[in-house]
Amino acid sequence: MVILKIWVTPEGKVEDNIEIVETSGYPQLDKIVMEAIREWLFAPLEENAKKETQWGIIKFRFELS
Repeated sequence: MVILKIWVTPEGKVEDNIEIVETSGYPQLDKIVMEAIREWLFAPLEENAKKETQWGIIKFRFELS
């Protein structure tokens, strides 16, 4: 599992300053997850919402089958 803290702009773009809260123990896997999440796009904030960067915690859990 990888746990990341991300910041999202009011326009819905993930900023580059992603923080690893908990590593998977595999640096290459952590890097792949961070590269993927940089491509995510969230819904932009509504017009009357306070226009500031927001943050959140995202967990990625991996299972081998």
